[in-house]
Amino acid sequence: MNLFLGVSSSIVLIICLIVILVMFLKKHDEKKNEQDVLNFFEKNPNKSSICFIQNDVIILDYSSNNPMPLASTVKVIIAIAYANKVNEKKLAHDSLVPLSELNKYYISKTDGNAHEEWLSYLDENSLIYNNSVELNQIVKGMIRFSSNANTEYLISIIGLKFINDLLKELSLESHEEIFPISSSFMVAAYLKENEKLNGKEILLRLKMMANEEFIEISKKIHNLCHENDNYISSRRYKNISSNNGIQRVISNKMTRASTYDYANVMNKINSKNYFPPEIERILLDVLDIPSKANSQFYRVGYKGGSTLFINTNALYVTDTQGNRFALAIFIHDEEMVDILWLNKKIEKFISRILKDVYFREDVISRLSFLKC
Repeated sequence: MNLFLGVSSSIVLIICLIVILVMFLKKHDEKKNEQDVLNFFEKNPNKSSICFIQNDVIILDYSSNNPMPLASTVKVIIAIAYANKVNEKKLAHDSLVPLSELNKYYISKTDGNAHEEWLSYLDENSLIYNNSVELNQIVKGMIRFSSNANTEYLISIIGLKFINDLLKELSLESHEEIFPISSSFMVAAYLKENEKLNGKEILLRLKMMANEEFIEISKKIHNLCHENDNYISSRRYKNISSNNGIQRVISNKMTRASTYDYANVMNKINSKNYFPPEIERILLDVLDIPSKANSQFYRVGYKGGSTLFINTNALYVTDTQGNRFALAIFIHDEEMVDILWLNKKIEKFISRILKDVYFREDVISRLSFLKC
């Protein structure tokens, strides 16, 4: 009995120590600021990358040619492909699309409720007509809310070949092939169903799987969703991808590109002389964020992406004096050592590097001369 009580007391003590340690670390992380983000970049050139452009001149190149997984930031390219199709009169921005067409690509608990929030926004603003929505609202839902279902639908009507051909036209030399996003989250469940694998076997299979095969299975799942309205709902897939190990592998297999590529893309969008006027108008309408009163910026456009291991940001800004900035910041923290606190602080870092000239100069000074 005494032995049992001694073991129980030890377990309780260990649990208490763990709780105290977690609370301490949480408070410690909450105190971190923009300088801590800068320190992270300085110490982790293999986990982070920055490309910063001012008035068409690169003012900061920090590991900017190192391709990293993009997560939802890749949707910028799909938006550009959409704008091109509208400009070619092959798609109509005001055409009505039944919501049921989007639902067949929707997988719950894979986009942080982005799709549901978009649907609520449509409802609150009376943008749903007889259970249908205009195509331009689907694109805005992909960019502003980051709906993965909308992304899959747009891929289906634009075509992957057209989307990937744009990469060369935009001179995105490091950019890997773009493939369906939501469908890739279902690869683990697909393996379970079709190859009769258990959790450990699925994880090993994914680790050993070549990227080419992963992409092909993702495309196959996308086509199955396209052809069968109930492909996802009829299977009631348990979200196998919620397993951290599987999420890590899937994150690693996501389309990669460099901050150099994405800073230049955002710069082209905001340059007013790269895209034809109609394409530029569509892109600014989709990407622009309304400026706050008395803001020092009259134009801001942004797209970000994240997983448990990834945080990516691409944006353009024009200040009230006409100076144009384009910035891409990517972080890939496979071990999840810093990503949780960085997710909370990166927005402040971005805001300060854009608004505070002295902080900007400090960042440039500390990062420009490091070997990456």
